Amino acid sequence: MPIPEGIASLGRLWRTLRHHRPRQLAWYLYRRRIQPLLSVPVAPPDLVGRRPGAAMRPRPYAGTPAPGDEQVTFLNVTRPFGTADAVDWHPSEASRLWRYNLHYFDYLADDARTVSARDRLISSWIDANPPGTVDAWEPYTVSLRIINWIDYMLRTARTRPIPESWLTSLGQQAAWLGRNLEHHIGANHLLKNAVALAAAGIFFVGRDADRWLDDGLRLVRQQAASQFLADGGHYERSPMYHAIAVQDLLDVVNLLRRSDRPDRASDLEYLETVARRGLWFLADVLHPDGEIPLFNDSALGIHTEPATLFRYAREVLGADGCPAWPTAGTRLIERPITGYFGHATAGGYMLMDCGPVGPDYQPGHGHCDALSFELSVDGRRLIVDSGVSGYEGDPHRRYVRSTAAHNTVMVDGREQSEIWSTFRIGRRARPLSASIMEESDGSVRIQGAHDGYRFLPGQIVHRRTIRFEPEARRWTIDDRLEGRGEVAAESFLHLHPALSLTRHERAFAAETGKGPVLTIAPSEADSVVVRDGYYCPQFGVAVPNSVLVLAVRARLPFTFGWTLTAALPTT
Repeated sequence: MPIPEGIASLGRLWRTLRHHRPRQLAWYLYRRRIQPLLSVPVAPPDLVGRRPGAAMRPRPYAGTPAPGDEQVTFLNVTRPFGTADAVDWHPSEASRLWRYNLHYFDYLADDARTVSARDRLISSWIDANPPGTVDAWEPYTVSLRIINWIDYMLRTARTRPIPESWLTSLGQQAAWLGRNLEHHIGANHLLKNAVALAAAGIFFVGRDADRWLDDGLRLVRQQAASQFLADGGHYERSPMYHAIAVQDLLDVVNLLRRSDRPDRASDLEYLETVARRGLWFLADVLHPDGEIPLFNDSALGIHTEPATLFRYAREVLGADGCPAWPTAGTRLIERPITGYFGHATAGGYMLMDCGPVGPDYQPGHGHCDALSFELSVDGRRLIVDSGVSGYEGDPHRRYVRSTAAHNTVMVDGREQSEIWSTFRIGRRARPLSASIMEESDGSVRIQGAHDGYRFLPGQIVHRRTIRFEPEARRWTIDDRLEGRGEVAAESFLHLHPALSLTRHERAFAAETGKGPVLTIAPSEADSVVVRDGYYCPQFGVAVPNSVLVLAVRARLPFTFGWTLTAALPTT
């Protein structure tokens, strides 16, 4: 008998909220019912002015260089600003995330724009966006704008005096942020808030500036300690947010070092240590193309390109203790707390995600990707994660979070984790075990298991083993489903859009225009079909690709899977 929709929704809500922290739920209630964010009044801060010794090295620009002073590109959408004196700060036809980007002011670091044009944009924003303006005064947006304005003011201070109206607005924004930290969201949002508050405390002089610095640095340290795991990974298990959070720490270190704050030596030393650990993690998991894997909510072009981030880190921290990229030689990738296991050689790279969907209290950037993997051969991505194209509540958002959008197994058409809304997860798959070992014959074995299907009547556990034989350039993927009864299972392989598939009896050849690069042989199965999917390597991009689907219906326990063999490199 089916469960009524209302009861099912209540159950899903309970399975979501039960993981939240009591303090977090109290903040949700406060922000939603008692004191909505954008209604908070702003009192003038107690400031003397700009601190004379405040300084920082210019931060890298992660965005698209401007085609001209009057245009801007976010999320692969280019739009005009409007006229120089009448910027449309709230274009109704743009997505909400695009409008947020407009108010972040990342483009102030784009030196392809003239200083005069960037100056006009700051003055225009101040006139058009009083406190409480929708989009412009969200705490995350304010946090990014504060650090971007401070960076810009410091890097251009010698070209003209900093207008008093800018300093007044910046102080007002910091004061407002100090009263509106995102405790109800936490995670990377709260870290951004803390970084911005600390930056404002370093930049200004005055009683409120001292308080911002104390509160900001204390919160940065707290969040660094909780968000960066002992193996160096970020606890949201998104490589994109990992790179962003590492740069957040580097920005604080940058300001503290260049502003000569010996009174904050212990904070500086701690943040340098965590930042280095995060950098080494990032260097370890990068694909041979020098970019991140796309696990969970990850896309290219949002974070600072890793090679540029490493250069920035060496400028801020010094070369000692900073990783170099590319990483030389063969390596095992073993990050057990984050849950990433893999192997890289000169010819092949595979990384498997054996971790949880994210921190229990905030899994909003998690996907149904338990035991999914990515594969590169000879520097080319072949088996890909679907990535993420945006944060709107549209079919693409639902697709990229689903089990079928990842290189893993679906049982009886059910999701590994109970994804819903844009950022919600109720019941969630949990890792049971994970390991990697190099065997005496030179092969490498990665094993993992999760309980995402234990809610089904057969209490099913999915165990995956991937064995890599370097000499044969071969990966064998065995998926074992344990439990009771009979089930229908599907295993998915998502191919990079540049590849075409040709069937040869029971195997498939994945080919580029220059010939085959990968042979894909399924195990015995009821059917193997090619479906249409989407590859979303950047926000605003959804490229059609081919998905191989191996389907089996059998009594438990049973094992099925794939064998992937890379072609020899062409000379």
